[in-house]
Amino acid sequence: MRKSTVTTIFLCLVLLSLSFDAEGRKRPSYKELKDINRTLAENRDSLQKELTALNEQIALLSSENDSLKTALSTTVDRLDDERIFAGPVPDTLWMSGTEMEDSSEVERFTSNVSDSVMVARLAALRTRVSLPYNSTVRSYIVKYSERYSEGVSRMLGESGYYFPIFENILSKYDLPLELKYLPVIESALKTKARSASGARGLWQFIYSAAKTYSLNVDSYVDERMDTYKATDAAARYLKDSYERFGDWALAIASYNCGPGSGLRAIKIAGKSDFWSIYPYLPSETRGYLPAFVGAMYAMEYYREYGIEPGPALFDGEEVAGVTIDRRLHFNQLSEVLGIPVSVIEELNSQYIHNIIPADSQHKYTLLLPRSYMDRFEQEVPDSIYNYKADELFTKSVIIGRDQPAVKKTRKGKKSAKSGGSSKLGVYTVKAGDNLSRIAKQNGTTVEKIKKANGMKSDVVIPGKKIVIPKK
Repeated sequence: MRKSTVTTIFLCLVLLSLSFDAEGRKRPSYKELKDINRTLAENRDSLQKELTALNEQIALLSSENDSLKTALSTTVDRLDDERIFAGPVPDTLWMSGTEMEDSSEVERFTSNVSDSVMVARLAALRTRVSLPYNSTVRSYIVKYSERYSEGVSRMLGESGYYFPIFENILSKYDLPLELKYLPVIESALKTKARSASGARGLWQFIYSAAKTYSLNVDSYVDERMDTYKATDAAARYLKDSYERFGDWALAIASYNCGPGSGLRAIKIAGKSDFWSIYPYLPSETRGYLPAFVGAMYAMEYYREYGIEPGPALFDGEEVAGVTIDRRLHFNQLSEVLGIPVSVIEELNSQYIHNIIPADSQHKYTLLLPRSYMDRFEQEVPDSIYNYKADELFTKSVIIGRDQPAVKKTRKGKKSAKSGGSSKLGVYTVKAGDNLSRIAKQNGTTVEKIKKANGMKSDVVIPGKKIVIPKK
């Protein structure tokens, strides 16, 4: 074969190999590659434009969100101490034209009592607070009057003591007397009621609100559970809320969620009535006004549902108060006067350790049923105040004896100069201590330490002083 022919064949084979990839697929031509590259460039430009548009939308939404947050914050700050609505007291009864969209949140109850009867009964109550009526309110009415009849019965019996106190203080601030029903839904008229968030007492004050309205909370006294002082604070809170909102429905709702949440809901809704701002209120607040109406209805129309008032507190006896200027324990009163501790606690729940920490500079009030107060006043004071005082009270400052001097024995062990005493002295428990270690360090036994200190368990508390007996 001629050389030129071989060369030609070789070049053809090379060109043929370049037209296919390793897997035998035909490679695209130069023209095809140019077309593909042009298409990719066009797609890239289109995607870049879409990405730019999306970034502009995100920036716009972010700007609007920041503006809304700023506006809300500014509004809350500016209107915090101002009244944002003005106008006359609303009509006694109004029908809500709009049902709540998320009604699934509310447990629905049925009743044989018609809507028209319930509306007529609410209208007859002659209240200053506007009373709404819709399917949600109806459910709360049925819940309290038909499903919670035992609780309503108990509260009816106890209301004979509490409601006159509430009404007297509400009248003092010229507030609607029907606000006395708020503690029914707040605490079920239990002076020691405590919520998961730490709110306490009949009116369920949290710590910060208690301080704002001058209720004292310390290691011995929690005035959130003082019936008189907590009611006075609640009345001032409600008065402030009404002056801020100009509407009793909103003032009542804000008692549950705070004024800040109410103002934010109004800002978002763009309206100033309860049902318009309802979707923007905290979930626990949405049922607050309907529950208030339901509880009021049940407490007013209990006879129509066959509910009998339960036993009156303290057998309906008049309650009297006396000023205490010396430290006093409930057990002293109970054992000397023969009064159940539970009765003392019901009337004086603010003394959280059953101790009235009074002295000449700090005086407190003690409430007792009249018959027991008469006995208290007839007793010689010392017979009550001194009764088991050493046993019932723990000293605030404990002064221990000096630790005896310790010297080395011939064997290198420590011994104490007891001077004939049967005890070494007083030892202050340190962090990490236990009875076994303390006994070993002081040359005695766990059993002797427990016996000398009247201890029933092996637990020791850092900072506590314990007597160390001789080995």
